[in-house]
Amino acid sequence: MSALADRVAASIAHPAAHGGVPLLDPPGLGTAQLVAPPAETWRALRRTVATGGGDALCTTLEARLAARHRAPGEPAPHVVVMSNASYGLVLVPALLARDRPGPVAMSSFSFRGLPYVAVPWGRRPRFLDVTTPGGVVDPDHLAAVLARGPVACVLAVHNVHWRCDVAAIETVAAAHDTPVFYDSVWALGATARGRPTGGDGVAEVFSLHATKLLNGFEGGYVTTHDADLAAELRRLRAGRPCSRGQVPGLPCALPPGHAAMALACLDTLPEVIARNHARWDAWDRALAGIDHLHLVRDEPGETHARGSALLWVDVDAPFQRDRLLAMLNQERVLARRYFDPPLHAAPKWHADVSEPLPGAEALSKRILQLPVGELVSVEVIAAIGALLRGWVETNACVCTEGP
Repeated sequence: MSALADRVAASIAHPAAHGGVPLLDPPGLGTAQLVAPPAETWRALRRTVATGGGDALCTTLEARLAARHRAPGEPAPHVVVMSNASYGLVLVPALLARDRPGPVAMSSFSFRGLPYVAVPWGRRPRFLDVTTPGGVVDPDHLAAVLARGPVACVLAVHNVHWRCDVAAIETVAAAHDTPVFYDSVWALGATARGRPTGGDGVAEVFSLHATKLLNGFEGGYVTTHDADLAAELRRLRAGRPCSRGQVPGLPCALPPGHAAMALACLDTLPEVIARNHARWDAWDRALAGIDHLHLVRDEPGETHARGSALLWVDVDAPFQRDRLLAMLNQERVLARRYFDPPLHAAPKWHADVSEPLPGAEALSKRILQLPVGELVSVEVIAAIGALLRGWVETNACVCTEGP
């Protein structure tokens, strides 16, 4: 038996939550992608920055990303890179909503900063329920919200393994003359029926953060087929007000060193995605047949980069999801809750909630993010799966000892 297998057996018999030795050594395994580019490629691009060629790298990055997001038979979208994806999420609704009354309608099943994209422009969020298990905007609920009164724009969020029903959402929104844009931070590398993300709605927003698929240290970008919107975003990015004067400039140019890092990582994306798929397949094997635990799978007809692995805990499981999470964390398996609580349940936004959102509420209590990314090996995934299997079979995770 290997040393790792010995540690698994010990953690099954005596979990760290009950005083045993943790399965993994510090610092443990988290849920970030953390891609490192080829060293020589990075050094060459860094020399370009040092010799004054940084602005050209930003232009090159925009062109390369536009080509990547181009759908067959369609023109490439315009790409506007920024120092952070949040700037895109803030500036796009500012431009879309400037002449329109009402709140910004958005998914309640997303990261906790999302409602704040509306606040700088004097808007409030209007939360939308999501489908199960996809966790993406429910078109029927969107239709009900739009029927009640004006909405300035719709912000729909693509999920890790499930893209929004773009056709249904945009049909509903068009009936009310309401623009739609997408938070596509988790959708880089995803396709639906052979068509890549980047060309839907009025715009899509992507991330270049180190924890995401394409590592630019930090940064983000907006894709759009609207040339006027792209031009306005470039004005705002440079600190100049929009041409109609209603939105002030917000200096947010992508630093050249960040463009260099993103370019260094861009050519490796196919290999990174292949490794992500290998890790996800390892989780699929490791969890196969364990009662009450399942991986959340891609929607049929889609492909995804699988930058995350989401664990579904059945509602009738004889153990609590949060108990399982606490035990994994004690073993230095740094799994995390996934969008829990949903945004509409946060006290900050209570006044913006007019009804229960059962889809978002149910999903937020059932899912965990499992360790993924470049620091996680297939062997360790197999060990964690064996640990979970042992705990479920021995009822260790229903024990009331420990935290």
